[in-house]
Amino acid sequence: MRIFYIIIGIIAEILFFLILFYSTWYYSINIIDFLMLIITITISIVVIYLTQALNKNDIIINMIIDDIKELISLYEQNSNLFLELKENQLKLKTARDRVNMLFHKSDLLIDCIKNELEESFPGFLKKENKKENKKEDKKEEKNYIAKLTTPYYNWVTGGKLYEEKFRIDSEFIKDHENCLRKTTSSLKLVIHEFVRYTKWKGF
Repeated sequence: MRIFYIIIGIIAEILFFLILFYSTWYYSINIIDFLMLIITITISIVVIYLTQALNKNDIIINMIIDDIKELISLYEQNSNLFLELKENQLKLKTARDRVNMLFHKSDLLIDCIKNELEESFPGFLKKENKKENKKEDKKEEKNYIAKLTTPYYNWVTGGKLYEEKFRIDSEFIKDHENCLRKTTSSLKLVIHEFVRYTKWKGF
């Protein structure tokens, strides 16, 4: 919409100068040549502006998508970690420390994604927050990316892994994969919704 107003403004300026020059230099210049010159300059300006705007938006869009993919990749590292633990390649304390560090990194990345969306695509974040909050009938807006990932965080850090006499088994591995896939699938849907939103808005 902003681009539309800019183009309208440029056209208005062209008409103004066209009338001015036409009334002043009617007998000294060819109005058709002058008009073609103005149109050529205007098209060049619009093309340059649109190209720069689209390139900038593409960079930001790709950056946000890459960050969400990185978040998915971080969570998926737990699968290998738990397999190593099951095969006695890791001590339990080491596994817990690595899980803690992984979730610390993921929290930083979630905040980064939230800030990027707030800065460049606040409409998307507001729409998704409103949809999520409506499910819980709450008025306050939350970081909806964090809301999607919190169940997975709670399952890993608040479950059997941190029990004093925990011993990993196949059932734990299976339950973890189920919870992980549910979370990563939700994040992949965010990417689809975000791409659809940017195309719908013409970014």
